[in-house]
Amino acid sequence: MFAFLSLVQAQDSPLLRSVEPRYDKYSEDLATDFVDATASVTITVLADGKPLALDGSSVPLPMAVVMALKEYEFRPQGTIPHGRAAIDGSTYQVTLNVPIRQRKNPVGTDGQPGAIRVNPGVSLASRIKMVQAKYPEFAKHNRIQGKITMEAVISTQGDVVSLKPNNGPFVLIEAAYDAVKQWRYRPITLTRKGEPVEVLTEIQVNFTLN
Repeated sequence: MFAFLSLVQAQDSPLLRSVEPRYDKYSEDLATDFVDATASVTITVLADGKPLALDGSSVPLPMAVVMALKEYEFRPQGTIPHGRAAIDGSTYQVTLNVPIRQRKNPVGTDGQPGAIRVNPGVSLASRIKMVQAKYPEFAKHNRIQGKITMEAVISTQGDVVSLKPNNGPFVLIEAAYDAVKQWRYRPITLTRKGEPVEVLTEIQVNFTLN
């Protein structure tokens, strides 16, 4: 069983509360062939200590981890020992080492079996079904806009079988995830034999208010 590791060791860490990932909520995160790993994650935090956006991670994060990070709590701005200066007077950045599940044989790694990485334009040209992401009402009300970037694995049948967020406002990530999981593609062929292959690509979903 995956053990949730302690994230806070330094007494002056800005992190007040962490949340254990709910891997059972996301079937693609339940692979039995995984190892415990750690990702370095940078988050933009609001002045009240609530996470605002995932700025980036050293590796693509399982959706369960992203949704757990959304529930983290940090010290309110102004009481952060050794904290970074505010970015715009209302937010600041925090970098954490976060325990994650990671496949033993990551897809798309040279020398390992798995998906072939392709340019986003290749997968976009093969898309045959797009479901529009539903703009969360909370985000609309608070005029939160942004771009969600995700790493996707598309199967030989054209289904999105794995989706890992890389960055974007937390309040928009789940809506983007739910929509993209329903997208469909023509089988992508990259070999001389013309046989469909599993591909790894980047997908972006934009949320813009008029």
